[in-house]
Amino acid sequence: MRAVQTLTSMTRTSQRRAAMRGLSVLVLVGSAAGLGLVPASAAAGRPSKPTSLTAVAAGSSGHYLRWSSPTVTRFVIEQASVPATPSGAHKYSIRGYTHQFTPYGLAPGTTYSFRVRAVNNGSTSAASNAVSFLAGAASSDVRVVAYNSLSASFDQGSAAHHPGGNAEPFVTKRGPKQITLLNGAHPDVIGIEEAASIIHKIQGKNAYRQIDWLADHLGANYTLVDTYNTNGSVNRYTSNYILYGPAVAPVRSGGTWVITPSGSSVNPGYAAYQAFRVVSTGAQFLFVDTHLASARNASTDRARGTETQNMLRQAKAYASRLGISSIIYVGDFNSYWGAWQVNDITGRDMQAAGVPDGIAVAQHYVRAKYDSINSLYRTARHGHGSADHIYTTGGIGVKTWGELMDISHGQFVGTIPSDHNPVYADLTIPN
Repeated sequence: MRAVQTLTSMTRTSQRRAAMRGLSVLVLVGSAAGLGLVPASAAAGRPSKPTSLTAVAAGSSGHYLRWSSPTVTRFVIEQASVPATPSGAHKYSIRGYTHQFTPYGLAPGTTYSFRVRAVNNGSTSAASNAVSFLAGAASSDVRVVAYNSLSASFDQGSAAHHPGGNAEPFVTKRGPKQITLLNGAHPDVIGIEEAASIIHKIQGKNAYRQIDWLADHLGANYTLVDTYNTNGSVNRYTSNYILYGPAVAPVRSGGTWVITPSGSSVNPGYAAYQAFRVVSTGAQFLFVDTHLASARNASTDRARGTETQNMLRQAKAYASRLGISSIIYVGDFNSYWGAWQVNDITGRDMQAAGVPDGIAVAQHYVRAKYDSINSLYRTARHGHGSADHIYTTGGIGVKTWGELMDISHGQFVGTIPSDHNPVYADLTIPN
């Protein structure tokens, strides 16, 4: 049966069609691994040393570092045990617009010392002040995925056209490819956007949605969170959903927040949420999945900023009530550092709130050079950045950031499952 989408989801999906007409351009500075997507103006001159380096406690066992500095190409964090090990300092490298970092893999009960240096295009500053802390209990490993599934409404007529071509049918083509990608990655938690389309109606029952199809075909290892029973103003067709595997278990019921103020010029936006605990260790975290407004103009930039602030406020309040210090925000934010079409208000707000972008602080990358929006081009686009994000609060370490793609020699193989590539991160959650 032809896919039908509800008005709220269809309207937000229509917003994003305008966003597909252009792709952002970044000035690449630094290594091809993407350790420094920064403005060209930041890449000139020897930088001043970072100041006010501080170690901040996160929960009962975690710590993170933060400091002050202008934007640079990148920062290098030097870590040494106290007393210093014979092998010397271990170094982390992160993008230079982020002034916060969570070291990971620390031995419990060991004291570590840290310093930070700024780097501008190969020129390195003097070291910051040194700080130290005693590492707490071992952290828990969690893999998360964010995926804009591309609404099945794009399977129909002119809605199917993207700059790179047409979307193939979801049920017979794109859906099975999405299942292969997701199952192959073995994530613990998955955030899915644009999955509200009705695949078929059932007499006397709720309609069978795109997300229901995905949950059924992922198999018994994954459970779909019911995020639509806690808010009477939010229906089950608002497009953001959460699935989880056996390594984690829900803490209380999930839900969905409205993040767009009433009377806004953009259509309603939402953030689905669910608190989890790691079954083997008891470590807890709040997982939030969202899809921000799509259009690329100044008023929508401001609207995204408002949505971001509302999401942060509600997530912090809810996590505080549960006594949870670790929060993971994922989804299609439609904004990223260096995009020329947008003023990345949402990214700045996340940074200001102490929630750095995972791609900025990860120490390992897998296919991170490719754009997360592929626009259905057969040749995988690259060099423009990621509009799909995994943001984490201080105390959560980001080991790996990558994209799930079936490509060979830079070309997508077979069906292109969505106009977005799934992004994933391997995280360490403080116990």
